[in-house]
Amino acid sequence: MKKEPYLWALLIIAIAAVSVYFRYVYSPSLAISVRLGGHQSSIYEFNSTVIPVVVSNLGGSQIRNMSIGMFVNGTLSGVYRVSVPGHGEAEFNFTYVGKYPGLYNITAVADPGRLYNIGDRNLTHDGFDLQVLRIDNASPSELMPGDPIAYNESDMSALGYAVSSYLYENYSEGGFSLTRIKNLNSLLYPMLNLSLPYLNSIKAVSAVYSNQTLASVWLSGFIKPSIVADAAIGKGANVVNETVGNMSIAYASLGKNLTLCSWYSGGWTKSLAAEGSTTCNEIVGMKFSHGASDFAFNFTGINAIDTGTIGNFTSVSAGSYDYGRLFVSNKSIIFASVGNKGVVNDSGCYGVLDSFNGINYCSSYVLDKSGSISNLSLVRTTEYVKGLNVSASALVNVSMVLDQASKNIGILLALGFGGQSLNFTPEVRNVCVIKGFACSNAIFDNGTISFSLRSQSNQTIKLDSISCYEAGQANVSRLSGVILGGEVANVSASCYNYGTRLTGLLAGLNLHLALNYTEGGANIETNGTATIV
Repeated sequence: MKKEPYLWALLIIAIAAVSVYFRYVYSPSLAISVRLGGHQSSIYEFNSTVIPVVVSNLGGSQIRNMSIGMFVNGTLSGVYRVSVPGHGEAEFNFTYVGKYPGLYNITAVADPGRLYNIGDRNLTHDGFDLQVLRIDNASPSELMPGDPIAYNESDMSALGYAVSSYLYENYSEGGFSLTRIKNLNSLLYPMLNLSLPYLNSIKAVSAVYSNQTLASVWLSGFIKPSIVADAAIGKGANVVNETVGNMSIAYASLGKNLTLCSWYSGGWTKSLAAEGSTTCNEIVGMKFSHGASDFAFNFTGINAIDTGTIGNFTSVSAGSYDYGRLFVSNKSIIFASVGNKGVVNDSGCYGVLDSFNGINYCSSYVLDKSGSISNLSLVRTTEYVKGLNVSASALVNVSMVLDQASKNIGILLALGFGGQSLNFTPEVRNVCVIKGFACSNAIFDNGTISFSLRSQSNQTIKLDSISCYEAGQANVSRLSGVILGGEVANVSASCYNYGTRLTGLLAGLNLHLALNYTEGGANIETNGTATIV
């Protein structure tokens, strides 16, 4: 039997025992004091506090690389290393983030593993109780005077803001605009885009009056309360601190007749902007009771489709209104809206028509602003019922667009808007033009365009190939038809965008066509276009 492993184990144990023996018998006794510096007794959730930790060496021997444990409610949260000269001090900062409301004990302990020979450990720890407060209920509308001409209010999570911005930028799906002041938006949007990972919620109200536009934006999250003032400084504004009542506000002028006030209260970074003759600091501190958004629609039925709310908005203007809500599910982003804006007598449908229980539905594929087909596609389904425009738009993978129209109908059914429906009529004004031919009856169906070609020549024409593409390099579809002088041939081709076949329910397409044919023994190429509306 080999004894080497056994001997090595004994040697390791002996070395450890000797180390501990020399640590406590031959090392000098240390005198350590730990204290927590000035600190807050309470913070709001989603905020942080910096706690100075001071370690004092009360003896003459130098302390090297000693551990300081930071405990929260008795659980180790972090370990710091300090070296302190004899009769000297070392200091570091411990940052605590209040994620959830409650009472938390913060304690610093020197040498928590008891590796050093410390004679009196009564001074080696210090602690205090920190109260994490729940943020106040958001009420940004309390800063808005009554009787506005137009009013909109939005309430979004960080994800809701990211999605709504994407829908607006790429698909012109509006409604979630934070304010009606363009110069203010040019400051807020870049700031929010940068701080989005640290934001929890955004509440905004914007109101237009006869001679004034006001906007109130409240932010909560793991962000500095000075974020709005810092953004204004970054825009070149001169920010000064003022006292209004018992509040300290940062005041800035952002251009002609536009002022901005920002302050921190109740767990929110609050901002009030005023565009007009009245400045924001003349309104801060006033309390108003506003009822422009005291109506709402029941969107709870949509939760049965495995969804969660990430944002909503209300918009009121000149007796008309819109109310929308943004949902997220495991397979799609859904935007549902109800309002009496956009209800028209002309109910032409430029997409797919469906009818269920006496209600007409029109579904269409919405291209993004660039006119390209991205991996994510928007399918919108609309019904006009009881004088309301009710719609559901779903942002889905492009491979799912053919199935989404029926799913959108299910979403609208879950909203529960029944009654007399305005019927849609099909509206197709597709146009195709090919030089040297009369082109008509253009149809686009899930990636394939088909149309009729009438020859404008008296000779026999042999069709060789055709290409259909939105952008990028053409992909060729072979043809085998023959057109006798003045006759008609039906032609079809697959259509592409940068080599990827176009699929789905497409509207607003501008396609390029390239036709190759043989006439009188000569090979000829002619170009054309097709517009699918």
